[in-house]
Amino acid sequence: MRADRHARLLMTTMAASEPQPLTDNPIARSMEILGERWTLLIVAEILAGHHRFGQIQRRLGLARTVLSARLALLVAHGLVARERYREDPEWFEYHLTTAGRALRPVILELSRWGRRYGGGQEPSPASKWPTAPSAASKRPAAPPASSKRPAASKRPAAPPASKRPTAPPADRDALAERAAL
Repeated sequence: MRADRHARLLMTTMAASEPQPLTDNPIARSMEILGERWTLLIVAEILAGHHRFGQIQRRLGLARTVLSARLALLVAHGLVARERYREDPEWFEYHLTTAGRALRPVILELSRWGRRYGGGQEPSPASKWPTAPSAASKRPAAPPASSKRPAASKRPAAPPASKRPTAPPADRDALAERAAL
């Protein structure tokens, strides 16, 4: 009797802890389409003006079968339209639909995030696109890291306090919290 009660309790607990489908979660639905490896890079290449299969394949260096599968997925979900540009043999170009072009800010932000936090300095196709200046781009660039420090006599004088760059408010708050520890 006690074993039955324990088994029922265990089954109830397991059923409650099983992952629920995320179909009502817009991020999960988006990742079902865009989360495959290469998919966003293909969209970025098309955004950068590379519309032909061979161009995209050479620029990304991925297998033709993988590119075909990802393009078919993007076409099926309405992000990319396939347009014939040659009859015999049939060759196609790939152009973004309105839904595909709506991914531009997402790809730009992923590119910025990757440059800032991803560790790599490799420019992405998205870096070619003009963007509105952001607060981050208005800050002066940091000098390149160097193991040798210039001699004191060669250093320029520090700018007056009114001309020195300041951190954005969120960064200042984080720095103040760290200093308080």
